Amino acid sequence: MLCSSRNVRVLHNTFRRNGELGIHVGDSNHNLIKGNLIERNQGIAFLMEGNRNQVKRNRIRHSEENVIVLPGNGNVIAGNRVSSSLRGAIAPGIAIEDGRGNRVARDVIVDVREPGIFLGRVNPSIGGTNSVVRRNAVKNSGNDGSKSSRKTNHSLLKRNIAIGARDDGFEVKGLGTELTGNRALRSGDLGIEAARQVIDGGGNIARHNADPRQCTNIACQRLRRNG
Repeated sequence: MLCSSRNVRVLHNTFRRNGELGIHVGDSNHNLIKGNLIERNQGIAFLMEGNRNQVKRNRIRHSEENVIVLPGNGNVIAGNRVSSSLRGAIAPGIAIEDGRGNRVARDVIVDVREPGIFLGRVNPSIGGTNSVVRRNAVKNSGNDGSKSSRKTNHSLLKRNIAIGARDDGFEVKGLGTELTGNRALRSGDLGIEAARQVIDGGGNIARHNADPRQCTNIACQRLRRNG
């Protein structure tokens, strides 16, 4: 656990089979957590409460809950691989529950039991603003591929891909949140379910999703069958 810490580097360690948290960054800023293996923890694999931390190229797997930011501003979660939540898990792959200006980029999230990426929180009164979710890949999520709650406003989802989500590829509700150049393939419901207040940035693609509309409230291109 990092508590009230600054400028600490946590590199290339293994955090395995803990009864509660794998890594907890509590009230700590400007730290780097990189290249670690975090697996088979009964609680949260990685909990971050702080600002301007960097979480890069970690492997997080077989945990009850995965990566949660609550609260935090200006953090970067990039190049991580999150996979295979424990049976009965009810948490997303990566969740920005409360904060401003956080960035989630180039992460790969596979076989988690809830949304792959979630901007917001179950408590509808809590959310965040100005998050950027860019170039992530979510495959075979047990719920939506990526989800944004109504309290998560003015964020950007750009060039992400959702494949095989059990529900929607993308479900986006936040006021002023923009969807640009995302792909949703083979989802169990809509490719992209966007609320009316969502901004259509163009270039979004939906293909082979179960709902024949493919998208709501934004325009989606449909790829040719020969790709």
